[in-house]
Amino acid sequence: MKSKPIKIFIVEDNDVFAMTLKADIENHYSNVPLEIQLFKTGEESWGKFKGEKPQVVILDYNLNSKTPDAMHGNELLVWFKRENPKTKVILLTGEDNIEIAIESFRIGAFDYVVKNETQFKRIHYSLFNIFNLLKAENESSSYRNIVIAMVLCFTLLIGGVAALKFSPFLFN
Repeated sequence: MKSKPIKIFIVEDNDVFAMTLKADIENHYSNVPLEIQLFKTGEESWGKFKGEKPQVVILDYNLNSKTPDAMHGNELLVWFKRENPKTKVILLTGEDNIEIAIESFRIGAFDYVVKNETQFKRIHYSLFNIFNLLKAENESSSYRNIVIAMVLCFTLLIGGVAALKFSPFLFN
């Protein structure tokens, strides 16, 4: 059975960086079914986010280089987490600023990646962890469903035995 693709939104106002990141992720995770969409602003991604609820958002912190009035990363992070708390958000930034990083984690970022020479390795590491977490959550859900089915079967079995045991009283 073919598994559903993992949906990833890349919200980045630098077209070249966004396309390079998308190609790099697709190349690195060629064995994982992925559906990656690119957006220049958070506002542009909102409509799609509500309908598709991606598992991962890679979000640039400073989205106002091309659109001065665009929302910045932490404002969007709050909105994404409020809309779907299960979405894992990786915040990308050119600023190595501990205050921004702490605030981002407090709001709900899964990771904070500084754009530098190790950015793609850090993103791969974050995605690897997210993919493993998603797999574990999916397996946990499957096991939970199996346990519920077993409890229901056991309950029906006990109810059936009790009905058979007391059925002579019902028909006399």
